[in-house]
Amino acid sequence: KEAIEWTSNFRKTKKEGNAKYYLIHASTMVDFLIEMNYLKDDGDGKFSLNNTENQRVRAYMAVDPSQKEANGQKLVFVGTKQDTKGVYRDMISKHGSKSLGDDYGNVYDFTKPCPDRCDPDSPLFGG
Repeated sequence: KEAIEWTSNFRKTKKEGNAKYYLIHASTMVDFLIEMNYLKDDGDGKFSLNNTENQRVRAYMAVDPSQKEANGQKLVFVGTKQDTKGVYRDMISKHGSKSLGDDYGNVYDFTKPCPDRCDPDSPLFGG
C-alpha cells in the first residue's frame, strides 16, 4: 500500500518524458553482488552469502545524452563498503588508483527506462 502511494507521489512530480521506472535484469544484479563479494559462487548454480553487513549498493541518477528514451535518464549502481569512520565509500577506482585497497569494482549501468518497458497493469504504475 505504501509503495503504491509513493509511486503515485512520484508521478505527480515528474516532468513529461522523464523515466517513471527502470527494468533491471536479475542475472546482472547477481553478477554485481558477486563482484561486491556479497554472494559467493559455490558452483553448479549454488551461492552462499558472505558476512558483509557493512556493504550497501548506491544508485546514482544520471543522464546519457546519447539515449533517446526517458530524456536520457538512467540509474548507475556502485557497490559501497563502510570505512572506519562509518562512511559508505563507493567501491570504484578514483583517478586511476584504488580507493579502498583491493576493494574496488565497476560502475554498472544495466537499467532499461520506462516508458519503453513499462507494466501498465501494475498497481505501482498508475495512470
